Amino acid sequence: MNAEDIISQGSHSLDRLYRQYRKTPNGVVVSFRDLCSSWPWAKRSDIFTHLIHSYPAKILPYIPIYFLTTEQYVSRDGIIMDVFSGSSTVLLESIVHPVYPRDAYGVEINPLARLIAKVKTTAIQPEFITVAFNKVVNLAKKTKQSKIPNYKKLDIWYSQQKQESLGKLAFAIDTTEMTDDVRDFLLVCFSTTSRKCSYSDPDIPVPVRLAIKNNSSIKRRELVTKLLEEIESTDVIHLFSVLVDKNILRLRSFNEVVQITGKKASIVGDDARKLQFSHLGPRGSLNRTNVRPFESDSIDCIITSPPYGAAQKYMRASRLESLWAGLSSQDDITALEKNSIGTEAIAESKLKALISTGYPEIDARLGKIAKKKLAKACLESMYFRDMDQAISEMKRVIKPGGTLILVIGDNKVIGKPMLNHSYLKLMAQSKGLRTDLILKDPVRSRGMMTKRHETAGMISADWVLVFRKE
Repeated sequence: MNAEDIISQGSHSLDRLYRQYRKTPNGVVVSFRDLCSSWPWAKRSDIFTHLIHSYPAKILPYIPIYFLTTEQYVSRDGIIMDVFSGSSTVLLESIVHPVYPRDAYGVEINPLARLIAKVKTTAIQPEFITVAFNKVVNLAKKTKQSKIPNYKKLDIWYSQQKQESLGKLAFAIDTTEMTDDVRDFLLVCFSTTSRKCSYSDPDIPVPVRLAIKNNSSIKRRELVTKLLEEIESTDVIHLFSVLVDKNILRLRSFNEVVQITGKKASIVGDDARKLQFSHLGPRGSLNRTNVRPFESDSIDCIITSPPYGAAQKYMRASRLESLWAGLSSQDDITALEKNSIGTEAIAESKLKALISTGYPEIDARLGKIAKKKLAKACLESMYFRDMDQAISEMKRVIKPGGTLILVIGDNKVIGKPMLNHSYLKLMAQSKGLRTDLILKDPVRSRGMMTKRHETAGMISADWVLVFRKE
């Protein structure tokens, strides 16, 4: 399929959705996977660097692919931004697009996600990685020194033998001479190694220790027993080696594409409520020297998927990996949790604060929640106040005529639906953003979040809200 055919199909598909939306303004039900199915180049599985590291609740790649395959929302050379970039699905798709590759900026509060994002979107010569990897493995095999995180619950998650092996590998990665880009690549591989060697359930993002409970079924007992045996028999260095080899192959395919497109992606900040420009350093750190506000009216299109209320514990989900990779201490993780949009960490002193967002429709819903559970109402109020700030900032940096594409899910609070998509639409419209299109994509199995509590529910669909800045 040539470029002209791709452009034509993308435009015609979007025109059809516009016609449907005029008839069903509450939202058109679509499957972005199906919308992109006629483009062989758009099939997504283990392609480029997408699977270089797992990360919870990633945006479905077909969503950015679909909107990037047109000039109706962003010009050919326009700039893309994702202010909740996670592990950078939107950024990666922006710079590898076969017809409309575009430069992209990302904002992300989680240091591990920033590290993954950098590695996923940075071209590195594989030969440099191989040389450094061999040195690291040789040192890890013979050294008596180790770097083990200061975490009092480490014994819950790792055997003493695994702690010793991981500690030696961490020491070797830290002390072997190599470039920051190569070290970050190896740290991403090491991060995955540290999770796979732990006693955590591989199917649950937030670490939950594998255990055989009294009420476990025979099938569950057999599965957990097998997993525990595999963990015990895993050789840390061998696993690390396998992961490095796999990720080098992914990197090679990525390198080939970006050498052609010539586009770049950069993480430039950590807070969607206050968009600033800073430089990303090693280990996912941000260099705050000469930090400045991100330029107003400078971005053509923002494609982003904010937290779904208090529906995902991003920081806690990546705690083990962050500690082993030396990205954050336990205190750092706690502080980041408290400062994150959608946090569940709230001080008792704030529970008596007025539950008001300034939006009567939202406040009415929060008032009903408060009658049953004050703390939960306060958490939801904080989420919507934070999102109100974030939407204001997004509008500020988008160019006149530019586009904001919000991907959000509705969850439940104390067992009742929380219409996040409707409330964020209300906020965007109150700031002068015009609603251009509303789509609803039922969620399939995509490594989304797990149901944490019977009253929290599951995210059943992605609502895709498209706004224009006039």
